[in-house]
Amino acid sequence: MEEMNKLQRYCRAGSLEISEIPDGYMVTVPKTGRVHYLNPVAAIIFELCDERHSADEIAELLRREFSLDSPPEAQVSACLATLVAEGLVAPCPS
Repeated sequence: MEEMNKLQRYCRAGSLEISEIPDGYMVTVPKTGRVHYLNPVAAIIFELCDERHSADEIAELLRREFSLDSPPEAQVSACLATLVAEGLVAPCPS
């Protein structure tokens, strides 16, 4: 898998239908009709794709939130890669 730019900021794709469900989010892409279920951690990462947070910053926020010994950089990178591949988020223009 290609290494994500750790300083890249991400934003949510437009025209998504987002529903909060008990264990995360259900995100529908109206254009394709595809439905995605995001677990609680993926939902947090998705929320932080607000044009203000880089991959590194998201990993650090998760480290603090869950009292981890180190930032979960590889997991955040993998989640962001999946969210990008599925068209739910995109790298923000610099």
